[in-house]
Amino acid sequence: GSGDNTVDIGTVGLSSSVNVVTGSGADTITVGDAGVYTNMYVDVQSGDDVVTLGNVGADGSAKVYALGSGDNTVDIGTVGLSSSVNVVTGSGADTITVGDAGVYTNMYVDVQSGDDVVTLGNVGADGSAKVYALGSGDNTV
Repeated sequence: GSGDNTVDIGTVGLSSSVNVVTGSGADTITVGDAGVYTNMYVDVQSGDDVVTLGNVGADGSAKVYALGSGDNTVDIGTVGLSSSVNVVTGSGADTITVGDAGVYTNMYVDVQSGDDVVTLGNVGADGSAKVYALGSGDNTV
């Protein structure tokens, strides 16, 4: 539903999962560091949302979808060995930051229209970083 939501989740253990889905509103989602084999999924819809995820453990994943309108901030810590990060945002001035990534790690960021800023750390050996900023706006990658 609508409303400004705050979700704060501490450290996430080995082989776990986190799923957070919110409706419209200015939401603040914070998740601590994640253990090995842990998957984190956050879906914040319209609103000026702030999503902060700690470090992603080896063989884990972090997926953040912020597809509505609004100025979104997504900050993800370092990304472990053989992990993946997917961040997709909608219209608005979005700021995406992802820390250094380990070996065999893939990072995918898709920012749609808006004046977006994407900052990715180092990409590990045999990994990849793909950034799509195809909508209108002045983008910095």
